[in-house]
Amino acid sequence: MGNHVHLLLQVGVEPIAQFMRRICGSYVYWYNLKVSQLKIICKIKSGPELQKMEKTQRNIYLKKLKDEYNLSIRQIARLTGINRGIVCRA
Repeated sequence: MGNHVHLLLQVGVEPIAQFMRRICGSYVYWYNLKVSQLKIICKIKSGPELQKMEKTQRNIYLKKLKDEYNLSIRQIARLTGINRGIVCRA
């Protein structure tokens, strides 16, 4: 499975807490970058706006995110808050 990782850490020069903060900070940076791209692509102010959009328009944006921007179904579901099944069918 390519969607997770197991880490075996040895305490060295850098404390584990500091190391984990850097990893979490990197993830937050990536997530915020994807959300800002999502807002630009879909011309919305927030993810929940995509949920309230008309079904045909929403599906056009979801398909565009999958095909042109190579986001996985799980990534789109997490970024937009839309159920994975709906993203799959779009």
